[in-house]
Amino acid sequence: MKNINKIENMIEGWLKPLPHIPAKWTKMIAENLWWIVGIGIILSVIGIFSMIGVLSTAAVFLERAARMSGYYNGSINDGWFVAATVVSLAMMIASAVLLIMAFNPLKTMHKKGWDLLFIIALVSAGAQVLSLALNFNIYNMFAGLLSALVGIAIGMYLLFEIKSYFKSGKIAAVEEKK
Repeated sequence: MKNINKIENMIEGWLKPLPHIPAKWTKMIAENLWWIVGIGIILSVIGIFSMIGVLSTAAVFLERAARMSGYYNGSINDGWFVAATVVSLAMMIASAVLLIMAFNPLKTMHKKGWDLLFIIALVSAGAQVLSLALNFNIYNMFAGLLSALVGIAIGMYLLFEIKSYFKSGKIAAVEEKK
């Protein structure tokens, strides 16, 4: 957790000079974040089952293509597609589990929920970079990397804008009793 705190402080330093969102908007986002995460959980579960369907369909097609010895040359891209899909599925499952863990702390505005969202953002950033690396498509890699970096930057900016509304441990428990 110490390394994650170092990363958190470094990113917070980068974002400090940027303009801030008005306080009433950040408060509204922070107070409603728990149900936005709830929608994210539902969409993640749907995405996981869809990805499992893609993997099983790909396995059937690859197996049939392999049987057609005269027409199939064993393209390496097929194997990388399956590997990239398995890695994406693993990252999606990890993110979904972390979202589920963050749901109740976010509902009560505890810092633990924000910390879990920050970890999800880091896992997602790593997953996007890994997915681009496994893709091997040089033409789409630049556009994919650019869009991934923009998405990560916007997500981190929004996450750090609402950080002050999430309190840790005893402070949050005292404020809940008031």
